[in-house]
Amino acid sequence: MKDDDRTTLERNLEALVRHAALPVRDEDLPRARRAFLRLLVEPQAEHRPRAATVGALAASLLVCAAIFSAILSERRAVPDATPPVPPLRAAAPQETRVAPAPPAAQDRVVAVTCTLPSPKARSPVLRIEGKAELPDRLILKLGVLRFAEQGLGKRLAAAPERAASGLVEVRSGRFVYSCPWEIAGPAAVTVEVIDDFQRNELREKFGGRAWRFEFPGWTPEFAGQLSPALLEVDAFLPEIKDLIAKVEAAVVTEASWRAVEKALLEKAHRLQRRIEGCEARKVYPASVNLLFYTMNSLLSSAAHFAWEEGKYVGPKTYYSGGEIMKTFRNEDFGFDRLRAYVDEAGPLAGREMALWIVREIRRGGPRPALAPIVLEQTAHAGLAPFAARLQAAAPEDLDGLEAEIRAGAR
Repeated sequence: MKDDDRTTLERNLEALVRHAALPVRDEDLPRARRAFLRLLVEPQAEHRPRAATVGALAASLLVCAAIFSAILSERRAVPDATPPVPPLRAAAPQETRVAPAPPAAQDRVVAVTCTLPSPKARSPVLRIEGKAELPDRLILKLGVLRFAEQGLGKRLAAAPERAASGLVEVRSGRFVYSCPWEIAGPAAVTVEVIDDFQRNELREKFGGRAWRFEFPGWTPEFAGQLSPALLEVDAFLPEIKDLIAKVEAAVVTEASWRAVEKALLEKAHRLQRRIEGCEARKVYPASVNLLFYTMNSLLSSAAHFAWEEGKYVGPKTYYSGGEIMKTFRNEDFGFDRLRAYVDEAGPLAGREMALWIVREIRRGGPRPALAPIVLEQTAHAGLAPFAARLQAAAPEDLDGLEAEIRAGAR
């Protein structure tokens, strides 16, 4: 390479490196471009070393780098628009409050109002609106619990079941959450602050705090469903007992069972599906579930009916160790036992109705509209022992009356 060629190349490379390392002014770009093009179009001697060509390629890359640097220099930093975190009013760590029964439950830092759907709504939705003295953009975890009656032997207990849960963000001191609400019942809303869900600037400042608000998850119109639902439960009882009797008669011999097995099991499956989807299950879950699981015990055992020396001996499997299979209550399977479960369901539904009357009196006080509902079913097993007291109940009598109804005491 000649001295003058080397000098020209070195001079261009020096300029390009300098422009690539620093932001380029607009007036420098045309000059750099002309120098680069001039180097490319110069006549190349056949003996010109390969290094000159490599140098030209390197120069082209550096020009690209210079242009890219110039573009970047035009970018402007975006100011941080995150609003300042407002101070939180003093509150005890991991504070948990149980609010009184009305839908609007007040709290020192968080308050919620629950709007219940109309009983005639096709797709009923529960709307929860909240106010929070907490920073904007703080994430809250909301949970909605529904308390459904559950039969524990002959006792009734309100068991919590999660109806919905989700995350909401505080905006201007407010938050909103909605969820389906197809089954009425006593309910509670829980609000939690969990650090793992927070942005970095809000972590380890508010985590661990929680609030709980209880409210009646039904409207006054719900009382009109109590009698129709009770009649629906009662209508299932003779139908189930009739099916049990037919299965019991058919299993006298294996041949007689095989002759009607398919038809009876199809009927049993249809009946179980009707029980599962009935409207009464939303009102009297304990009694309807008792009927559902009674049918489930019948169907699961029917596949394992056994005969020894031509005599029916009950359902047995390898897994039961040659012993009689158990029902859902862990009792030996037997047709008499299934009938006993069905006989329990009627009075249990009556007691569930009595509990609804207690809740409604507690929610809205004694009202004339409740008296006809009680009178209509006053002779119903389960409700009859409490009917007179329900009609004359004062608010101070409700706790003791509810305890008796749950225990089945007369």
